[in-house]
Amino acid sequence: MSSNVETLIEQGKINFKSGNIDKAIKLLKKANELSRDNPLNQSRAYIELARCYLFCDKLDVGLTLIEKALSLNLDIGNDVYNIAYDLNTAQKNKSSNNVIKLLKQRGIFIKNDPANSQPVTSQELHSVEQPIPPLIKKPGKVTAIGGMRLGSGICNILAGIVFCWLFFPIPLIALGIIEIITASNLLKEYPRKPSTFKTIPILEIIALLTMAGWISVIVGIMSLIFLTDYGVKKYFEVLNE
Repeated sequence: MSSNVETLIEQGKINFKSGNIDKAIKLLKKANELSRDNPLNQSRAYIELARCYLFCDKLDVGLTLIEKALSLNLDIGNDVYNIAYDLNTAQKNKSSNNVIKLLKQRGIFIKNDPANSQPVTSQELHSVEQPIPPLIKKPGKVTAIGGMRLGSGICNILAGIVFCWLFFPIPLIALGIIEIITASNLLKEYPRKPSTFKTIPILEIIALLTMAGWISVIVGIMSLIFLTDYGVKKYFEVLNE
């Protein structure tokens, strides 16, 4: 059964490339029906069906099919990116942008948007060996650092204002402002890599000298621990290449 499904999918792809989109849709629908017990094949059938509908300017249907494919197999993101790339090359920019937006909403990072890619031939686009820009998810620890830092910044500003008569308010407020600014970057969907990872956490630990920066000390220590994580370092490395 699996070989039959794969054959139908390949026949659908061949018909699509030949311009026989109606026949391609018919074959791919049949492949989808036969692969309900095989999520991998079903996701592939959904993806190729989505390609057909998107090239027919049926945007809503195509995006719905991509959603179904990603719900079955998130690793199929490379294939979704290829669709966006093909659409962009075919000057179907609206459809391409919507596919890119869908990937980003699902937390799949695309290193280069198709609009910034160099044109390639049709043969290269559909080559199995075509290099695909890497997709990488934003690590939860990056968001955690941003969230903790934002909370620490707000607390430091409030402490500096409310207890200005008791502690050292100016350094505390200044640190709070810096924390909020850098936290807003880390909480973005695709943050920029700071010039140095360790400067802010070290300042947060030094805030202990203000006698009121206890929260910053904890956040600084936790941040330094999270920043040693391989996934976090690799994320920023790939993100800013």
